Amino acid sequence: MAPPYNNDPPSDPADDEIVRREARLRNMSETLYRMNRACPTSLMQDIVNDLRSGPAQRSSIIPDNRSAPVERGSGGGDRPLTPPPGIEHVDAIADAFAERERRKAVLDAAMENEFILRQQQRLRDHELDPCNWGHYKSKDELDRGE
Repeated sequence: MAPPYNNDPPSDPADDEIVRREARLRNMSETLYRMNRACPTSLMQDIVNDLRSGPAQRSSIIPDNRSAPVERGSGGGDRPLTPPPGIEHVDAIADAFAERERRKAVLDAAMENEFILRQQQRLRDHELDPCNWGHYKSKDELDRGE
């Protein structure tokens, strides 16, 4: 027996047996019998015939208010296009965020350049003194208190 779907009520074993017996009497599968009980063949035939007769017509409840086509440019008058009110505040916020991002990018680039310069200086120091791997501080670094 298939497990019930979330919205199906719990099945009754006695009802299931009745469905099986009725399906056997009609020479149908149990599933086909259940589908036929849910939506009879006559109803399905009516639906198919309705669709074969053409597209659905408007209901008499909905009035047919077809207006003449609107001419282009007839709705606006001579009112000039202007930005919506308050847009200057949104622009100021966007400009502040853009400025913050620019400053952050400049600071990141400066820090990256400083890192690269220090690496290059260490390589030059090592070329001058192969034993210098930067494990000890130079006299200038000691004088500066680094």
